[in-house]
Amino acid sequence: MKAECILEPKQKLGVKEKQTLKSLLTQEQAVDFQCGKIIATFGGTKLGLEDEVKGTVLILTPLQGG
Repeated sequence: MKAECILEPKQKLGVKEKQTLKSLLTQEQAVDFQCGKIIATFGGTKLGLEDEVKGTVLILTPLQGG
């Protein structure tokens, strides 16, 4: 059985020059990201801290599932 994950948008980041996700997050957000309290997506793809992005990044909070 596959668990569904419901996500709530928390923040939208517009990135004009290519940067790593880690450089865009505050220290608190980076800790929350590593603990799984928030996730980041770019074009529907889940990001890692070292992934480079340019465009719109969504920071999401999982509400349930996972």
